[in-house]
Amino acid sequence: MKTSVLSICGRVLLLLFPLPLSLHAGLIKQWQLKETASAPVLVTGRIRAVHRNERAAEDQAPWKAETWWMSADVEVLRSFAASGVALPSREIEVRFLAYVPDGAPSINGFPPPLPDMTPGAIRILPLLENNGPASGPWRLMADSGMDITIPARPEIEGKLASSTSARAFLIGEFVDTLSRGTAGEIAALSGYLLRQREDLSGELMPLLDASIGNDRQQWAEIAASLHAAQSVPRPGVAELLSTKSAELPRDWAGRENLPLIRAALRRLQASPATDDLLIRTWIADAPFNAWGSANSLVEFANSPVTTETLRQALRDDVRGSCYIAMVLANYGNTTILPDAVARAFRVLDDPNGLGSRFDEVQGAAALLRDHGSDQDLTRLAGIVRKDQTADRKYYGALWQYATQSENPREVRVLAVVLADRRVAFGDFRYCDLALGEFKRLTKQKFDIAAASVAERDAEISRALVWISAH
Repeated sequence: MKTSVLSICGRVLLLLFPLPLSLHAGLIKQWQLKETASAPVLVTGRIRAVHRNERAAEDQAPWKAETWWMSADVEVLRSFAASGVALPSREIEVRFLAYVPDGAPSINGFPPPLPDMTPGAIRILPLLENNGPASGPWRLMADSGMDITIPARPEIEGKLASSTSARAFLIGEFVDTLSRGTAGEIAALSGYLLRQREDLSGELMPLLDASIGNDRQQWAEIAASLHAAQSVPRPGVAELLSTKSAELPRDWAGRENLPLIRAALRRLQASPATDDLLIRTWIADAPFNAWGSANSLVEFANSPVTTETLRQALRDDVRGSCYIAMVLANYGNTTILPDAVARAFRVLDDPNGLGSRFDEVQGAAALLRDHGSDQDLTRLAGIVRKDQTADRKYYGALWQYATQSENPREVRVLAVVLADRRVAFGDFRYCDLALGEFKRLTKQKFDIAAASVAERDAEISRALVWISAH
């Protein structure tokens, strides 16, 4: 029993605080460009609709998460086929695997990522040859792995029909997205490009130069998105733009594509104006990659441009702005806190609106936990208490986002959860889970693996007495 309680508590907290994929990238199959280019057929298509067919047999997948065979109605926008392979028709059906319910949690890469086939999305699909397209659906070249499908944009100039190879087709798609795409489209593709283990700058940059020319805003979108897509630690803009360093840093993760980031940055040239343009772009792109933007902005945490641009974003309720504010406050920018705290409460007091996305709740709760006043923490605990009964799912995420730090003031929130005897899942109650966090935070000796409910209740009562005394 002791092992079960401890392992279950840890697993719940991991699921609500997913780690960046780069931390366990070695355990996840990441499809590379050269592998995708080996597919007999490539389709850039719009996912019209997705249908659930039948549950996959247990022996069809080496994982335990509930998995179903799905089919997607795909409008073919562009395609390429190997020599001797027939091109698909304008409308095709693609069969693929998906987790049901959606979003099966992945821990250390297992279960693995499955294809992203969201209705309305534009995706590049690597397909197996289909000898009977009139009577049977198409299949992806693989059932699982990161980047088995690749984000793209719907419109493109009519140059890809003459692509001489699958790789040229893919490079053309990338260039079109980077040079003409929206900020969201560029951000989505940047993550894919930064997961490639080869230097793509030699193929991409000449084509981008010809397409973009001297459009500084477009170069800023590309450079900012590529920089934000990196894992941490990452080289700063000043280091990448340095004219003193002939070689790129050798010890950064994903260094194969540092030449691409550096080349995009150098199209802007090192100057205060370039720094300001990048700062504004990272903050504007917060809705697409708040985590990445925040970690890129650390280099400019106390810049007046960062402060004023972020304060306006907070006042405008830009999604992701609270998370950026939390990170920059950790690096000493306290000027942003009045606007950040005000927005954090707007998010947390509105679970069906601003707080309907858990990534927004995470940033808002963490900001209040780490940088709010004592009164703010008391108010945060009150919101947690209100949502215990008003919205159980929201409450389950909020109390954990409001804890899990080294800040002893979070006991205000833990006191609310320690009094909650309701079952969270299985035989485990919210108070049992909170006691584990309380022990970690206070370093007090509590038996959080007590076998019986009565024994656990006695430990929880001791914890509540400790809170009252302190």
